[in-house]
Amino acid sequence: MSGNPYQGADPKMLAEVLREAESYLAAQLQCGLAADARAISFVSVIAAAAAIVAATGFTLLLQTDPSPFGRPALAIAGGFLIAMGLASYSARPVGFHYCGNTPSSWIEDIRRRVTLEDALAEQLQHYDDQILHNAAILRGNGRCMRAALIATWLSLFLGGAYALTLLP
Repeated sequence: MSGNPYQGADPKMLAEVLREAESYLAAQLQCGLAADARAISFVSVIAAAAAIVAATGFTLLLQTDPSPFGRPALAIAGGFLIAMGLASYSARPVGFHYCGNTPSSWIEDIRRRVTLEDALAEQLQHYDDQILHNAAILRGNGRCMRAALIATWLSLFLGGAYALTLLP
């Protein structure tokens, strides 16, 4: 276990750092689940809005005397579809790490008669890697969700500006 910065630490210190790492991983999971729930709720709302705006756009374009305002409505609906895709992507299933371990993960340490302190130091290194991995996923998904929000507002702004150019 050379190169493990936790090896040789006081056992009480290892236990406390382990407790805090598990707490951190649990908090990351809670944040990830909350972010996914927000993203899926956002997708539902934007899907309904896109359907209404698209139906309005088609209605305006397909009536006997077509209105040019149907085109901006369809453009807004298209932007909403992009936002939905981004938000859905941010809530996709990913390889997220949880705190804890499977009992079978300890078998090799038991066979090799690894001390509890060394096994905890190894577990802490493992948790540290998991925390960094989860943080990268949360950052990436957060960027996707922000892009979805920007796409939504940009669609409304550009669609509204396009509609204003059609006014007499």
